[in-house]
Amino acid sequence: MYHLPIIIEHIENNSENITRFVRISCTPDREEKPEKCSIIIDPSADRAGLLHDLLAVFAVKKINLTRIESRPSKRGMGNYVFFIDYSTSPGYRDAIIYLKTMTIVKELGCYKKTGIPQ
Repeated sequence: MYHLPIIIEHIENNSENITRFVRISCTPDREEKPEKCSIIIDPSADRAGLLHDLLAVFAVKKINLTRIESRPSKRGMGNYVFFIDYSTSPGYRDAIIYLKTMTIVKELGCYKKTGIPQ
């Protein structure tokens, strides 16, 4: 589809795998009507109920999370960052603004959903 050279084919361990591509730019793409957004949540401290409280922000605004993944933060055992994709809906900007009062949020960008080419 993108006319990139294929170095090695069929390296997946599951034939249903899908590769995601990310475009990196110095200036954000101002999508007029984005359908999905991606963020990283980087809590500075761990505590009981932390993930519940962070995710509740999305639930209250009825924002559908389409992916959540945790990765070690490299700040020590038990410290994680969370990669989250969510569908945009009314109030999604307010949810992110509120989330930023609770923890560090890095906005990776918003975009339209794209179908998988057949």
